[in-house]
Amino acid sequence: MIAKRPILIFFSIGLAGVLCGCMTQNTSSSTKGQGGISISDIRKRTFASELKLEKELYTTPDFRAQLMSYMSDGLRLYTLVQTPLHSLPESGFPIVIFGHGYHPTPQEYGINKKTGATSRPGDYYRGLPASYAREGYIVLTPDYRGHNESEGYEFTQMSELSRGYYTIDVLSLLSCVDQLSNADKDHIYYVGHSMGGYVGMRMLEATDRITAASFWSPSLSNSWSRSIYYNTRYVDDSPHHLNNDTLDLYFEGVARIASNTSSSEIIQGIDPIYHIGYIECPVIFHHAIYDRSVPIAWTEHFVSSMYFHNKPFEFYTYAGEDHLFRGTQYDKAIKRDIEFFNTTR
Repeated sequence: MIAKRPILIFFSIGLAGVLCGCMTQNTSSSTKGQGGISISDIRKRTFASELKLEKELYTTPDFRAQLMSYMSDGLRLYTLVQTPLHSLPESGFPIVIFGHGYHPTPQEYGINKKTGATSRPGDYYRGLPASYAREGYIVLTPDYRGHNESEGYEFTQMSELSRGYYTIDVLSLLSCVDQLSNADKDHIYYVGHSMGGYVGMRMLEATDRITAASFWSPSLSNSWSRSIYYNTRYVDDSPHHLNNDTLDLYFEGVARIASNTSSSEIIQGIDPIYHIGYIECPVIFHHAIYDRSVPIAWTEHFVSSMYFHNKPFEFYTYAGEDHLFRGTQYDKAIKRDIEFFNTTR
C-alpha cells in the first residue's frame, strides 16, 4: 500500500473488473512469464538467473546504490541494490531481499510524481531498505514484473494471481545472489511489507535458502477474506454489495484467467496460509493494532497457525493504525529485526 487509506485498492479493482468482464482477457498471446504459480508448482522448479549492472545510482556515507537487471520467466526485471561501505566482514555482508507492498499504478512504482524521475523504491519505502543497508546488509529491492520499467505489465492485471507471479520474480532474484562477490551467501534474509509479506511467505514455502524473515503488516489472509474485506468493510459507506453469487462470479473470473482451473483449487494452491508446514526458517512479525489497510487479525490467525505447526516465530504489536511504522515504532521494529537476524548468525 502506498497511502494510509487509499480508496481504490487491489481487490476492489479486481472484483469490479471481473464483474464487468474486464478480467477475462486471454493472456496466452506470449509465452513469456507463463508458468504454474501454486506452491507445489514453484517447489518443483529450479531458478537460475544472472544480475547485470545497469547503472550506478548514488553513494551515501553508508552504502552505494546501483540498478541491476535480471531475467524472470523470460521477462527483464530490475532491482535496486544497496551495498554497505562498511569494513567487509570475513564472511561477507549478509543479504536482505525487501519485498514492497501493493502499488495501485505499477508502472509508476518508484517514480517521483512531481518530477517524473525514477527514484526506486519511492518516497514511501525509501527509508526501509536503506535502514538495513546502514546496518551492514546488502539489500536487494526488486520491482516485481510490470512495475516501473520491468517487463510484464499484463501480469499486474491478473487479480488474485498477480502476486503469485511476483513470488517467482523474487525466487529468480534469489538465484542471483551467488554472483555477489562480497556477500555472505549463507545468511540471506527476507523483509516484506503488506503484499510483500504474501509474496515472501510463499517464497519461504518454496525454498530453504532464507535464514530468517521479517514481515511488516503482512497481507496473509486467504483470498476470500481479502476480497470480502476490501470490498465492504475497508471503505466507509462502501457501494459494493457482496453475497454468494457476486463472490462466485469474481472467483470464476479468476479461474478463467488461470485456464479454467477451479477457483478453490487456485486459492488453496497459492495462498501461503495453506502451506505453513513447508516453512523452515524463524519468522518475526510486526503489526499495528488498528491498521485498517491490513487488519491485525490476519497476522494473528497466521501466527496461531504457525504455532499449531510448531514453527518458530516472534510477534510484536504496536499502538496506533500505521500501516508502515513511523518514528519510535519504526526504530523499534528495525532494532528488533536486526537483533532477530543476529540470533541466526
